[in-house]
Amino acid sequence: MSSTELTVDKFHLALAKRLNISTEKLAAVVNQNRPYGNSDVLRDLQEIYSEVNGFEVIRIEDGGTLVLSGDRVVARGDGSGDSQNDAEKLLWRYHREMVTVLQILLDNFSLTEGVYRRADSLRGKWELASVPRES
Repeated sequence: MSSTELTVDKFHLALAKRLNISTEKLAAVVNQNRPYGNSDVLRDLQEIYSEVNGFEVIRIEDGGTLVLSGDRVVARGDGSGDSQNDAEKLLWRYHREMVTVLQILLDNFSLTEGVYRRADSLRGKWELASVPRES
């Protein structure tokens, strides 16, 4: 990713803990077929999201609504009939951001919730710019 800012939250941390790391040709890599342990990546993302937030994923409805237990709605679709609904887009966005999360982890040898920035969008070191306030 070429972004120079990313807000890392508890879902990113949970995904990082679940990454399925293996060795290929003497290099550590994330298993591309089973990045979180199972071959159904979207289902893994749903399960991890629900674990982090304390809700069970009940269903993803047509039109883009992710419904969790207690009828809690995470993302609502626009009803456009788009084949990839808003809830899935949210989960896939987090999955794509894991590239940057791993860069942050390697730059800092630690990872915590907060806003990370880097000065140079190509080569700069990711640094923690701010942490969430205690509620």
